[in-house]
Amino acid sequence: MKCVHCFIVSLHGSQGSNSQPLVMLSKLTSAISVKQKLIDELSEKQRSAKRMTQQYDEQLNQLEQAIHQMQTRRDQELAKLSIYITPCPGKNGPTVHWV
Repeated sequence: MKCVHCFIVSLHGSQGSNSQPLVMLSKLTSAISVKQKLIDELSEKQRSAKRMTQQYDEQLNQLEQAIHQMQTRRDQELAKLSIYITPCPGKNGPTVHWV
């Protein structure tokens, strides 16, 4: 865009009274440049958001797997202990039976 802007400025200086179209062209070029910068920034923000979403999803999956593994280990250990509790009408509370 700078090259176009320099070209417009050089034409503006040589044209004299017919400068209004060149001024409009210069403003248009400037507006396009600003919009392109905004588009570039938005694109970068979208890429960044996508990366963050992917990282979040990966961490969530890892945590879900860890929870599942812990639950499986818990269930296996409880099965090894084979504990069951029966209510006891006496003063001592419930009775624990080890198998």
